[in-house]
Amino acid sequence: MKKRDPIAEYCRDWVRWAQSRRFYFNPPTQGLLARLMPSKGSGEAPDARNHPGMQYFNMAIYTLMDMPCWAAEGKTFMAHYAGKGEVVKVAADRLGIAPRTYYVHLQRFSKAAYEMAHSIMRVQAQMTPASAAERANDID
Repeated sequence: MKKRDPIAEYCRDWVRWAQSRRFYFNPPTQGLLARLMPSKGSGEAPDARNHPGMQYFNMAIYTLMDMPCWAAEGKTFMAHYAGKGEVVKVAADRLGIAPRTYYVHLQRFSKAAYEMAHSIMRVQAQMTPASAAERANDID
């Protein structure tokens, strides 16, 4: 029996959360014929639950992806969670890495984003309105 991976579950929750907010996540592109076919859905975006930490996780993902040292892992993460649902061997080959490396990159990036999101939440919670006002005065 497989062990439950809470970080992978959190990443899957992020995908549903991001897809329900069009400005966070672009839907996969469709071909011309797919766009001409009648829609099978209700026409409304999916409505994932509004998890309070997802905005921090989203921020952490895109922050890490902007760092050159996390570029390969970020591409793997996006291919896995935001991709077209390719088989791992195909996705790994497209990225030019071995399937084992694909899983290592996926796990490292997911864990780093999860930890960074919680760090951002802690820092934000420690900031009080008074200290934010003081920092705003320092900028002037």
